[in-house]
Amino acid sequence: MRTRSAPRLRGTMVAAAVLGLGAASLAAAETYDPVSPAPAVRAAEAADIPGQEIINRSDGSRLGIWDDGTLNGNWSATHRSAGYERRKTLTWRFLDRGDGTWRIRNETAGQLCLATESAPAVGVRVILGKCDADDPAQSWRTVPEQTDLPRDDPGGAATGWWSLRPADSTELAAAVERIGADFSGVFLYRATNSVDRLWHQTRPWRSW
Repeated sequence: MRTRSAPRLRGTMVAAAVLGLGAASLAAAETYDPVSPAPAVRAAEAADIPGQEIINRSDGSRLGIWDDGTLNGNWSATHRSAGYERRKTLTWRFLDRGDGTWRIRNETAGQLCLATESAPAVGVRVILGKCDADDPAQSWRTVPEQTDLPRDDPGGAATGWWSLRPADSTELAAAVERIGADFSGVFLYRATNSVDRLWHQTRPWRSW
């Protein structure tokens, strides 16, 4: 796989893009919009997207691993206070499966990818599992936030936020559930456009 520049999930996609992030063959100087290409292009141009922070819309918290754990089965969690700036597990690599779905690997934990703890259902926790390209629990779709206005109306443009959904259970989405003052667990709940279920990814220390 080839490494691409960091994507911006602005959501300026055609109808086919509800399949989620997709790799594009663009020059390095060009803006990389990973949701626009048709599925055939994604399959031909599979790519890794390294060094991404994943930010939750509800409070700006960043996705990492509980207590910076690096073991199979560790919980995913989000963190949002100054005390967590030194956390080591806050960056991720998107691994394009070439079919509109992704594995999402933690860059510090090495061969650990986001996975569902059991068969997708409301309340199932999102954890880290040993990366396995054949494990359906590690296959995810990113679905752009939907608005109730036409694209050409004020407020109808893409928001840049997306929900993270199990590839085979897109009626569910990863959502934060507050556990402490500064951190939250991540669980599957019904897929809606509520802020606890919307995410954005970018390079560290970039506002967008």
